[in-house]
Amino acid sequence: DEDSGADLGFTLGDFHFVLKVAGYVSGDSPEKILAFYRKPLSRFGEVLECNHGKPVGALTVTRSGLTCSEQKGGSVEMNGSNSADDHELRSGSPHQFRIVGIQEPKAGSTRFSLVYLELPKDEKAK
Repeated sequence: DEDSGADLGFTLGDFHFVLKVAGYVSGDSPEKILAFYRKPLSRFGEVLECNHGKPVGALTVTRSGLTCSEQKGGSVEMNGSNSADDHELRSGSPHQFRIVGIQEPKAGSTRFSLVYLELPKDEKAK
């Protein structure tokens, strides 16, 4: 797939933004893909599971403040799919986090994306 990845970043003074995305297709089930990525994501903090923008399980916000909502955690759109519409794992902080996003499976294959996002910090929070 020619549109399977992106690497974008820019800095302007104190403003810093980075987005890295890679898209994949697998014959594995969404559950198997999510299970595979849980441990590697834990290197970056607690792993939050979200489904359609809502937390799954007891963890609703990480110690660093990362949530499933667009207001604090952001969402990413790739190939016309918004990450808030997917089943995903998130790890990191509200300003620097990683996502494994699973799109709805089709015809025996699962499309998923790996995302790294570094957002500008809120100047008002300083």
